[in-house]
Amino acid sequence: MAKEYDRRNLDFLLKEVFDSASLCKYPRFADYTPDMFDMLLDSADLIAEKYLRPIYVDSDRKAAELIDGVVQVHPGVEPYMKEMGESGMIGVTFDFEHGGQQLPSLVGGAHEFIRGAAHNSVVMFTGLSHGAAHLIASFGSKELADKFVPNMLNGKDNNTLPHELGHTLGLRHIDQKSETFMDWFGGNPQYMTPANQKKNATNAMFSGGSPYMNDKTSTGITGSQIETGKKAAAAGDINKH
Repeated sequence: MAKEYDRRNLDFLLKEVFDSASLCKYPRFADYTPDMFDMLLDSADLIAEKYLRPIYVDSDRKAAELIDGVVQVHPGVEPYMKEMGESGMIGVTFDFEHGGQQLPSLVGGAHEFIRGAAHNSVVMFTGLSHGAAHLIASFGSKELADKFVPNMLNGKDNNTLPHELGHTLGLRHIDQKSETFMDWFGGNPQYMTPANQKKNATNAMFSGGSPYMNDKTSTGITGSQIETGKKAAAAGDINKH
């Protein structure tokens, strides 16, 4: 039984105060019943019990580390992300057309609350994927939404978020042609020679046309890229690429 929250209090708020059952009368939520909302919240507690509560202490003691250019997080994060993706819970409030469950935000928020109460730090991983996918679905073209959103919601695409964050911090595509010979062969951290591209095949900053970007789990980054991002952030030279 959950110790972090009171399910009876949560049910009271959802059912008596906010009348969540009344949402089922609207066409958008017509496929659902109040009982199905209850089942969804039950699934949140099952996820919390299986994947989140067991690593609550250990994940604090074993913090994320940068090892050989790859950020290593607690091993318990991966099975949690996989379960959330395969069960459709990352995109629980997204439209059906984007691979979501099209549930009311009220119910989706309660699902996140239950998981967050169990281990908020790990829940942020799916929260970031949800937020990035929502940004693309809301403001991107249909082509971009169709290309990226479904795999971000099913947990198969772990690359788009770090890739775009890299651009925010001033990183460019490491396989793009530099304007100068010295940039290309002089060790500029923004670019990699073909040999170094092959060596760093899991780098997050390959362009969409690169053969290495066929693997949407490529999330690696080099120390020099981190230094480039840190300098850009310190100088306020961000959000320009």
